[in-house]
Amino acid sequence: MIKQILLAKQNYWQLGFVMLGSFFGLLLVMSSVQLYCDFKAIVANKNDLIAPQFVVVNKPVTLLNTLTGMSSGFNDEEIEALKKVKSVGSVGKFTANQFTAKAAFEFGGSAVYTDMFFEAVPDAFLDISVDNWNWKEGREVPVILPTDYINLYNFGFAPSHGLPQISKATAQMAPIKIKIEGQGKAGEFQGRIAGFTNRINSILVPEKFLNYANSIYGEGTAKKTNRLVVMCNDPGDETLTKYIEEQGYETNLELLKNGKLNSLLKVVLSILLVIGGIIILLSITGFIQYAQLLVSNAAYEISTLLQLGYFVKVLFAKILLFYSIVLATVAILGITGLYVVKHYFNAWIIAKGFEPENGISPLVLYTGIGLMLLFLLLNAMNIYRLIRRLAG
Repeated sequence: MIKQILLAKQNYWQLGFVMLGSFFGLLLVMSSVQLYCDFKAIVANKNDLIAPQFVVVNKPVTLLNTLTGMSSGFNDEEIEALKKVKSVGSVGKFTANQFTAKAAFEFGGSAVYTDMFFEAVPDAFLDISVDNWNWKEGREVPVILPTDYINLYNFGFAPSHGLPQISKATAQMAPIKIKIEGQGKAGEFQGRIAGFTNRINSILVPEKFLNYANSIYGEGTAKKTNRLVVMCNDPGDETLTKYIEEQGYETNLELLKNGKLNSLLKVVLSILLVIGGIIILLSITGFIQYAQLLVSNAAYEISTLLQLGYFVKVLFAKILLFYSIVLATVAILGITGLYVVKHYFNAWIIAKGFEPENGISPLVLYTGIGLMLLFLLLNAMNIYRLIRRLAG
């Protein structure tokens, strides 16, 4: 009966609007947290989205380089400065051949040689595992080709010349003869295609072999590095992109597009989270104002009950129980709405070829429960203060 007396004059329309605002705010906050957890799980399962990105950086070739024959390379100070850029994990130097080289595939005991160039990078920057990559003198030379090369042959050169297409496995079976000349010396090596890379657009051989060949057929002295391969730990961080642009370096910035997409996604989810937080704050304010109106409308009834000997805690508990039921209803509706959002999100993301996590993340439930407890705590403090004021 006490509950009916205290709540007899409440405005259910106002309560409905406050509950509706709380529902949307809670749903938006929990959905944002859930989407963030889902995308984080997705990129954790997609190495191409979360793994460090590798970009090849070089200086632009100018007219001065063309006229003077000087190469546009990096000095030690520039390399060290690049290593200190935020999100840069490591920097590797390209080593280039200092001799003329020719190579040919062997078919039926015959071979036609073509001019070739070689480069080498530290093993940590390779994207494939190669057996016997640690070359020793007397062994065949493993060669890594860019995937683009065999694609250009199969879909460009071969059809236009009436030649058969070659699979990667077939190409790796064919032996290679490598002829090297320089400093008045000549040498011949047996080689093989050890694999194909999607990371570095160059013909790669082991550093140990290239250093050996340069010491015998080249000038024997280290030259300025013309290209660098950079590992970016956080592709979503645009610090490296801005640094490359400021220094006037060149690179394929499209390689960082996944990181930019990830960064944009975080911004969008953060905006949704902020909007949801603002709605939650407005809802808290609405509940506090509604509590003040409720107590104000029932001021006479509350004062009368207090004079009849009812304790403040008893009246407070009755009103708090009503608010607890209201907030529990909002929480249930919010979690139900979240399951609906999760259902449609999973269907959409599966259609895009990704594998989302099943179920609701515990972090989302903790967030929702925490917000409802915050609602209840703030309203409890407000209601108790108002009843204490009426008790004098």
